[in-house]
Amino acid sequence: MFKFVTFLFVIILCGIFYLALYNMSSVDVYIGKQTYYAMPKIALIVISSAFGFLFMMFIFFVNDTRRFILTKRLQKQQKREELIENHHSRAVSHLLAKRYKEAIEEFENALGLNPDHTTSLQFLGDIYYETSDFSRACDYYKKVITIDGDNPEAMCKLSMAFKALGRMDDAIVYAGKALEIDSSNMDALHAKRTLFEKLLRWEDLVTLQKTILKLDSSDKEEEKKVLLGYKYEYGRQNLENNNLENARRAFKTVIKLDNHFIPAHLGYAEVILSEGGTEEAMNYLEEVHRQTKSIIPLIRLEDLLINLGDPARLLKIYRTSISGEKDNDILRFFLGKLYYRLEMLDDAMDTFNTFDIGVTYPEVYKLRGSIYLKHNQPDKAAEEFLKVIEMKKALRIPYTCSHCKYVSPEWSGRCPGCNKWNTYSFDLLRSWENKSVALMP
Repeated sequence: MFKFVTFLFVIILCGIFYLALYNMSSVDVYIGKQTYYAMPKIALIVISSAFGFLFMMFIFFVNDTRRFILTKRLQKQQKREELIENHHSRAVSHLLAKRYKEAIEEFENALGLNPDHTTSLQFLGDIYYETSDFSRACDYYKKVITIDGDNPEAMCKLSMAFKALGRMDDAIVYAGKALEIDSSNMDALHAKRTLFEKLLRWEDLVTLQKTILKLDSSDKEEEKKVLLGYKYEYGRQNLENNNLENARRAFKTVIKLDNHFIPAHLGYAEVILSEGGTEEAMNYLEEVHRQTKSIIPLIRLEDLLINLGDPARLLKIYRTSISGEKDNDILRFFLGKLYYRLEMLDDAMDTFNTFDIGVTYPEVYKLRGSIYLKHNQPDKAAEEFLKVIEMKKALRIPYTCSHCKYVSPEWSGRCPGCNKWNTYSFDLLRSWENKSVALMP
């Protein structure tokens, strides 16, 4: 640039020298109304050119100075960004190795260079959430949202941190804000779903799950099962609150969508019982068993019929079912147990003796031992009880989740182990192995 300017300056001087040869006359230059000076034309040209040159040099100087300052600032900014990136990279390495103290220190160093570094702020929130310091996690997630108000991920995480602190209203607010920004954000939808479950807001969950089902195509069948579960829970909640009509509609909807959803059938039977239709409820449970082959409705029917003093009807149902499923150990076991409950000891023993001797059911041995005791045959009873003792545990027959194999002594429409609905059944072989079931007194 300097060489070009010098060359240009020389060209201008040559031009002025040439013009001076043919412009020797003077010109009056007024610097006021009455004040003027006679000046050679060439001098005026030289002075004007000099001022133009100086102005041009001033412009060049200003631009070069500005460019120099900007370059220095950029270099300083780049150096700071490199330092931030180094601190951040080391922090992430510590985080992956679960060295939280060192990770926090490096993230704080990054924030010392740039207090608005949202990535470091969010990672710090994640660390404190992971270490159960939910209050500090909230503080960092809030800083992220303050800097980046359109960050649905931070809002979802803040929502979950509030949930962990028990601040459910705040948790729902931020999950809702995340959805306002992105109505299809699955993290926000699942966070809101978790919150509603915690608050037992089943009706809202039904609506929310329908939205998730429309948006999430990854596992439609599983999400449909969840929707059925929420509809069942909504019906059960109405049943507990004695809103029988709402409960009836909810259970009928579930049954229409899945006739093998046993909890909904039991709920519907309870609605009928609550309305005074005992006989209708028993007929319904019997029909459900006939259609679904599930034994769980029979357990409820057993309680009803024995309370009414009509066990003969139940015996008939069991015998009819066994005639069509002769290899069903569960049916035979419950028939034998019913005989025992009714003091029909010979029939009970005959039923238990039909089990394959190669199959070890501790509950069968225990009941046979009890029968021998009632027949005043302690030696044989001891033999049966010893068989149970050799198997380490003498358990009552529990409910077993077909999905996660969780075992529970009490029936529930939803397994507490995997949170899935309609999964409880009976498993004589597996039940005694599970430590979650209490010993018989």
